Amino acid sequence: MHKRLSTNLPPYWFHVDYPVDFPVMCEHDRMSPRKSRTFHIHNGLELGLCQFGKGTFVIEEKAFNFSAGDVFIISNLEAHYALAREDSKWIWVYFEPIDLFGAIAEEPELLKTDAYAGAKFGNRIPKGTVPVLGQLILEIIDEWDNKQEFHRDRIKSLLLHFLIELRRLFVNKPIKFSPAPRKAPSIIYRLKPALDAMRLRFHESLKIDALSRECNMSSVYFRTLFGETFNKSPLKYLNEYRITIACKLLTNTDEKILTIATDCGFPTLSSFNRQFWQLTGRTPREWRKMNGNSRLELLKRVKNTASNSYYS
Repeated sequence: MHKRLSTNLPPYWFHVDYPVDFPVMCEHDRMSPRKSRTFHIHNGLELGLCQFGKGTFVIEEKAFNFSAGDVFIISNLEAHYALAREDSKWIWVYFEPIDLFGAIAEEPELLKTDAYAGAKFGNRIPKGTVPVLGQLILEIIDEWDNKQEFHRDRIKSLLLHFLIELRRLFVNKPIKFSPAPRKAPSIIYRLKPALDAMRLRFHESLKIDALSRECNMSSVYFRTLFGETFNKSPLKYLNEYRITIACKLLTNTDEKILTIATDCGFPTLSSFNRQFWQLTGRTPREWRKMNGNSRLELLKRVKNTASNSYYS
């Protein structure tokens, strides 16, 4: 009898690998209507600026339309999902406020992010509502990309400025959000029982018929709706997620490959090896032997492929 995965992170947690001495990460990101994003949670506070494109963000049970110039604030308490209606470009900034500013902040309340979550919190700040926030994100990514002298100190000062503006904005005069059309969240939340089952019980032998019953659907309708929403079958979606977990275990533990395969829900080592190769282009043994940088770059591509089908 095999134990469940010995990890403290929930299966839908997409971990941001911050530098040990500087808990900040920035990136440019593109979304496509051909590839749906999925529900996930990050460690830290997440700031997003849409540079162009349109679509919908579902954040827990809230939904927001997005377009160029919109700023999004997402805490580590809220799972979220993005669906682009056209090609979109984003800037994302992730950071850990307490780790970054705990030693210097005069007022600890400034670093608390639980206020930026919940049914009454409007995660979307529409273009032009508070222009300084979008400008700060642009300056942060410029410092991150160019890495001029003292760029870390500059980024810290910009993030502290952002937190101050954010605290004043939402504590004193909350902004109302504009809900997206009901169709977007209703489809996701009809599938949510199956998504929850996949992320919590991926180590089990899950049957599609059982997942469809979780959603009170026929198996045929469930497969159709799932495919239309995530652009892949439920089984492919599940196996890709299992492989992302396996990649982390191969990287961070000394467990035998057979044990990892079984703990991730694969009935045989051959089926695990086949699925692993299809997603990564490597065998599990080759993955383990790769150097850190090569493995990190490949893991990013694996996560992007899998997240196009998984709850993020």
